[in-house]
Formats: sequence, structure tokens, C-alpha cells
Amino acid sequence: MQAKVNVALIGKNLILREGLQRILSDAGFVVSQSLDVAGRFSETEANPVAILLDESRLTLRDDVEHIRSTSPGARIVCMVADFDYNDMCRAFGLGVDGLLTREIACPSLIASLQLVAAGEKVVPSKLVETLKQLQSTQVTSHAEAAISSARLTEREVEILNLLSLGYPNKLISRKLDISDATVKVHVKALMRKLQVQNRTQAAIWARRQGLPQVPADSVPEPRVGVNC
Repeated sequence: MQAKVNVALIGKNLILREGLQRILSDAGFVVSQSLDVAGRFSETEANPVAILLDESRLTLRDDVEHIRSTSPGARIVCMVADFDYNDMCRAFGLGVDGLLTREIACPSLIASLQLVAAGEKVVPSKLVETLKQLQSTQVTSHAEAAISSARLTEREVEILNLLSLGYPNKLISRKLDISDATVKVHVKALMRKLQVQNRTQAAIWARRQGLPQVPADSVPEPRVGVNC
């Protein structure tokens, strides 16, 4: 039989504390303390999971230190109204074991607290999307720096993207609505700037720099007439 998890609820919002207490009690948790401030947290026989509700940046360090000094084996979870990546990093840096948002569903909340009690760390699902955005920003910044360093023009970047997708000159000319001869001029220019010997090496350079691979359907269809 799984041991019941001891929980301490800490926060000024009494309605929030009472609501969580009912949810957790119904799920088999033991809510041993319900406090308005962390300074009133006291030692218990079982190492509790202390849930800090809407924790202030100004008091988080002191609250974590008080809980740790009072009950070294306690696990600490911050429950916040909105997810902020920098605040999350700071909280984990101060020693919390989990960060959850108020929008979490009851089954996920219960599972998360059980994981924390078992010694795991928990983070909001929104972190995944944030990490994707951060990675995309880093890749874009690296690509922009590479383009600037190579002194590629906007047209040369367009051609390089299509070239790296395996497009021949004739198809590139159709997609960009320029002449085949103009494509050849741009290809020679970008290969000279990149100091590569052929199209394959140019494509490899593009991929290594993290340049976006442009899908064929994202490139505008040719207009009437041929422009250079």
C-alpha cells in the first residue's frame, strides 16, 4: 500500500488553500499544515511536500531557507498563476523541487505531487513550448550571423535555401520568377562568398549554419513576365 503524502499549504489566499486542501484530502493526501506565511511552517514527523502558492520573488529565498532549516527533508513546490521561464530557473536555483501553474488539471496535480514526494523534479508542460521557441531563436540568430558574415544578399539566401533542398536552376528560376541565367549568376556569387566548390558543399554549409529550409509551397509562384 502506497504511503500517504504529507502536504503543507502556504499562501495568503485562504480560498485557494481550502480548495486545494479538499482536492488533496479527497485524493488521499494528508494536509498537515495550512498557513498564510512560510515563516509559520513547523517541523512534522513526516517530510512534507510544502506547496508555496503565488510565491513572491522577494520572499522566495527566505521562505525556501526557512522550510529547509525547519525540515531538511521537505520537498518544495511553487504554484504560480502564470509561467515565466526566468522565474522558473530562479526558483530551481534556490532549491525548489517543482513548479506548477494554477491551470493544471487535478489528476496532473496529484501525479506531480506524488512524483515530487518520491524525489523527482516537476515542471509545467508549457516549458516544452518555451524551449522550442528558445531553440528556434538561437538557430535563427546563428543563421543571421552566418549570413551577415558571408555578406549574402536576400536573393542569394533565397536561392541557397532552394539549392539546399535539391532544386535545379530551372526550377529555382520558376519559383523565384527570375531568369535561369540570373540564377546561375547568383549561385556562382554565393559559392564564391561561401568559399565552396560546388552546390553540395553550399547546401552542407547552409545546414550547418542552421539556415531555414524553405518548403516548396512557401515560395511564391512565378508572376507573368521574367524579372532579373
